[in-house]
Amino acid sequence: MQRLLETVENGDRIVYLWGLDAPVEENDPTGTADTVACLHLIQALAEIKQLESLHFFLVTCAAQPIHIDENPLALAQSPLIGLVRVAINEHSNIHFHLVDIDQGNDINNLALLLDELLADSPDEEIALRGTERHAHRLRQMQVKEPEPIAATPGLPYELESSTPGSIEGLHFREKQRRAPDPGEIELEVRAASLNYKDVLKVKKLLPEETLGNTFYGNSLGMEAAGVITQVGEDVEDYQAGDAIVASLPSAFSSYITVPVDSVFLMPKPDNLSYEEAVGVPRVFVTAYYGLYHVARLQAGERVLIHAASGGVGMAAIQVAQWIGAEIFATVDSPEKSAYLRSLGIEHIMDFRSLEFVDQVMVSTDGKGADVIISALPGEIITKNLAVLAPFGRFIEIGKQSIVDDKRLPMRPFNRNLTFSVVDIDHLMVERPGIFRQMLSEIRGRFMTLDFRPLPLDVFPAARIVDAFNHMADSNHIGKIAISMRGVEKLSVLPMAMEKTLFKPDATYLITGGFGGFGLEVARWMSALGVRNLVLVGRSGAATEEARRTVEELEKAGTKVLAASVDIAQEPQVERLMGGIDATMPPLKGVMHAAAVLDDLPIAELDAERFSKVMAPKGIGAWHLHRYTRDISLDFFVLFSSISAQIGNANQANYVAANVFLDALAHHRRASGLPATSIDWGAISEVGMAARDKETGEYLEGIGVKGITPTQATKALAYILYRQPVQISLMHADWGKLGQFNPAFATSPRFAHLIPDEALFAEDSSDKVLRRALQAMEPEEREEKVITLLAGEISKTLRIPTDQVGLHHSLPNMGVDSLMAMELRTALQTQFGVTITMLELLKGNTITQMATPLLEKMGMGESFGLSPESHPDTQVITAKEDAVSSYVEGEI
Repeated sequence: MQRLLETVENGDRIVYLWGLDAPVEENDPTGTADTVACLHLIQALAEIKQLESLHFFLVTCAAQPIHIDENPLALAQSPLIGLVRVAINEHSNIHFHLVDIDQGNDINNLALLLDELLADSPDEEIALRGTERHAHRLRQMQVKEPEPIAATPGLPYELESSTPGSIEGLHFREKQRRAPDPGEIELEVRAASLNYKDVLKVKKLLPEETLGNTFYGNSLGMEAAGVITQVGEDVEDYQAGDAIVASLPSAFSSYITVPVDSVFLMPKPDNLSYEEAVGVPRVFVTAYYGLYHVARLQAGERVLIHAASGGVGMAAIQVAQWIGAEIFATVDSPEKSAYLRSLGIEHIMDFRSLEFVDQVMVSTDGKGADVIISALPGEIITKNLAVLAPFGRFIEIGKQSIVDDKRLPMRPFNRNLTFSVVDIDHLMVERPGIFRQMLSEIRGRFMTLDFRPLPLDVFPAARIVDAFNHMADSNHIGKIAISMRGVEKLSVLPMAMEKTLFKPDATYLITGGFGGFGLEVARWMSALGVRNLVLVGRSGAATEEARRTVEELEKAGTKVLAASVDIAQEPQVERLMGGIDATMPPLKGVMHAAAVLDDLPIAELDAERFSKVMAPKGIGAWHLHRYTRDISLDFFVLFSSISAQIGNANQANYVAANVFLDALAHHRRASGLPATSIDWGAISEVGMAARDKETGEYLEGIGVKGITPTQATKALAYILYRQPVQISLMHADWGKLGQFNPAFATSPRFAHLIPDEALFAEDSSDKVLRRALQAMEPEEREEKVITLLAGEISKTLRIPTDQVGLHHSLPNMGVDSLMAMELRTALQTQFGVTITMLELLKGNTITQMATPLLEKMGMGESFGLSPESHPDTQVITAKEDAVSSYVEGEI
């Protein structure tokens, strides 16, 4: 190739026409052989030096969709387009161009093509149709929510979040009201209880593993009090008109229909209002079960109750008083301390300071506490062990230290100590009988007036956002309840379009159905009433998550066929479709999400590894197309990837397969068949994204934000309703992408999406800080960073800077997970680097945080010794391989 180019005088253009006649052959429907031939040519060109002036034109014919009424596309040529889109990013020394010409051999078409080849246009992708020249541009589209409606009595609605991570995104949405089936009841909710865990879920501060196999899962609202309006057949213990208190998922709803046996119910005590009663189950079961049944607290013993002004803390005080124990309590404000003193509590301390240890020991003449109940994380756990008396019992009711996998020192246990975890969510799933027994006993204590309602702040449903913020600020005492009885000033979004998408008497097929996102889609469809699902994977339901999800779907009333099928093998697809036709209701929808990754740069790809990735996506889609084209489907959805548009480096095989899916969707639509291809961006929280948090945070730092499963399924509903032939879905900060990826800034396809100020901003706060730090000596630089850290922490804790202890860890200063999220955002903005929640909460002092932070900024001990340490040159390469695999790993 080198000699050939040197032989051609002034030769600066290569025109590739080989793929023009690529047919869709039975043994190669995706045109893989022709694409691999082009791959070999690009590999040869890449070996040649000094190619800055070389232009490579890939010419295709009717492979790019332009007009809606065009004939079916030349499918076998489409993977060539994906290959070249990647080559543009991997081999910037060659000017690649895609030119798609019109069908026919009109001499004018050839003349237009010749003009394009000689034009020196900056455009990377052109389509010629007649006398028209079309240039490829990615265009943003905004989807607006419908206007809210005024709530009226009897309107069914439920709480949802439109902006994951933000309390301000909470709102109520109209839903369908469903009559109870046999064994079910319908509850009209009068009041719902707000728990701190609801806030953590909305703020996205709970890892996925902490919500798995729990009673409430990801739902918002855990307790409801109201009146039964309808009962189904076979319900014997309840009737319409009964006032009850229920522990059940999705409690922030006006009407809920649930099976009696799947939730936890108790008659509402007559001496309590709905708002008072709704806060009883969770906090009183935690305190009563933990202190009375697990710790076996006895009269005369000493109990230390941490965060005693909260819901569980206040319930624990009542349980301890009923038993006759001596109470020691900690709080975090003078106002809360004063309230506890009004209850007759004598020993009250501040848990933000570790001085409570000495105070307890002094007050008990060195004997310590017999029982401790606490949810506080970090070093305070170790200090609690020092406070425990011999044969003392520690009841852990928090999750943070468990999630962080903190270790306990074993020497204190030589005093015959007991450490127990009380997790009500798991108790409800794994020991439901115990939970029901606790509810019954607690109700009895309320009826005999041994227990009393907790202090209560009540918010109307119209102020649900205010209620969540009030809980997040941790300024309340006792419980917070949401009154669902009044609809004054309450606005509700109209019923979501997804409620009308699926038929209960139909079957729906999901390939790649056992992957993280595939399972999430299956759950979503089941929740919307799908009763027959076929989940397909090459190994079937081989993982624990897959088996558990199938079991959950079956319990929810969805029949699941878990099929072990290689979708790229036609005989297996034929048997699968025959089995569906013979044993299940009519097939009405297909979602093709099967995929495999094998990332390599173009220079290292070969035919085998190209075909390996093309098979499940491309060939699998082709088989599904052939075996469903005579079936009357409502939808045929192909899960493509945003990489098909961007051309991710190191993923030429994957990008080519996704471009084939896009082309197949247009091909089917032109043939009068339903089809939609979705170019998904990075999906967060499930699958690979959930397992690699560091990469996820890195991606967000460079502008690629994750799409949560909730956002993804909401978008999927919109897409199924509108049925576009192709649409891309990406959550991106185009300004950051332009800064971190110059190819975006110069490409005509994307440049218009990047704001000018993002490319030319010189005085952002982090850049100003960098320049100031670079001018300082190392000791002065570290001192400056410590001062800035202390200032931000003081803002988070709402205390003066001089009260911030430079040698204390953040958890010991009272920084909880919500505060850490706020602090993380502030630090990332000020310093311009990515900081993880773990780094903030793992126990480092402020002075210990300074050096790693400077290293992240490229100003560690080796700062100034080499160009590689410059912060603007080291970030991209650090995680490049991980990025290419993560961005598309879910699709």
